[in-house]
Amino acid sequence: MSMLQKFYQRQLSSEYNKNRRLQWMCVGICIILTLSLIKFYTDQQQENREQTQQQLALLAKYKLTAQSKTDPAISVAIDAANANWLEALPSAQSSSVAEAQALTEVEQKIGKLLSRKRLNLLGSESLVGAKPILWQVRVEIAGQLAELDLIELLQYFDNQNKHARIASFQYSPKTSNSINLVVDLLYKRANDAE
Repeated sequence: MSMLQKFYQRQLSSEYNKNRRLQWMCVGICIILTLSLIKFYTDQQQENREQTQQQLALLAKYKLTAQSKTDPAISVAIDAANANWLEALPSAQSSSVAEAQALTEVEQKIGKLLSRKRLNLLGSESLVGAKPILWQVRVEIAGQLAELDLIELLQYFDNQNKHARIASFQYSPKTSNSINLVVDLLYKRANDAE
């Protein structure tokens, strides 16, 4: 230990021994640090306890599901409905072709009903885990729509069009007849596409 270090150590220890306020401040700091550590560890334990309870609840649901009997006819019906739905989807060679088809379809079916229309392609994404590969194309449509044409516009999204759905819809009749909607269209990858 160097001479300078010994000097500072003596100075600190003598200052600490003489000054009651410094002693109480050090005790206060130690108490605050101890309480902070205790709080940190109790919060960690509480979080771990909550996660464990959630996982136990999920495990109980899985066990209940595993014990329940499923009717094979229901599974066959669900598979058939899924196959029919997939068969009804329009197909595209790639995501960019799906985007072009979506814009064309929206222009032909919805665009004809609007005045001062603006179509904006918001993008497309591949749906994860889907077999065959499915692309969801999002298109924003804005313009003015006469009140009498609203029913025709909404009929485009009925059960016959299984690949189109409305993501958001705003319509202001009587004031400006302005409409703003975001539409999602699904396309499946064509069988011969690589």
